[in-house]
Amino acid sequence: MGFSDKIVCVGDFFGIELFVLKTGKERNAEYREENKEKFNNRDKKYREENKEKNKLYREKNKEKLKKYREDNKEKIKEYNQSPQGKKTKILSSWKCAGVLHDNFDELYTIYLNCTNCMVCDKKFKNTRDRHLDHSHETGLYRNVLCCACNTRDNWIKVLKNKELK
Repeated sequence: MGFSDKIVCVGDFFGIELFVLKTGKERNAEYREENKEKFNNRDKKYREENKEKNKLYREKNKEKLKKYREDNKEKIKEYNQSPQGKKTKILSSWKCAGVLHDNFDELYTIYLNCTNCMVCDKKFKNTRDRHLDHSHETGLYRNVLCCACNTRDNWIKVLKNKELK
């Protein structure tokens, strides 16, 4: 990265172009965004390789972590209620349930933007009525369903009816 990469034109002031020097933090954020997949793969690989090490750390520092949670209850509560906190919680629950997908950010966007059940087409009553359906055998995502379709496997009946028509 040369010096010219650090300068950005921010506008025109009476015919004179104004330039600003980007901070290292801004350049770093741009680089991370451009190489998001690379960082995600690196982080995933690190977590997989250090699973036992991290588990041992959590066991060894149980009291320390407990104290941190107690001392920062408000901060943690605030984060959990933020959009990023909610996203993290939902993605974590999907991964624990065994959902497999190449791009969880894309899947989360589909989930959030879905307003009607993909099987019965009923509008979701609230966010608790919206469920991500996946195959328990393969772990692959299938649909975003209402609670009724998800628990009663109505999607199977609907698919069979569509095939018959």
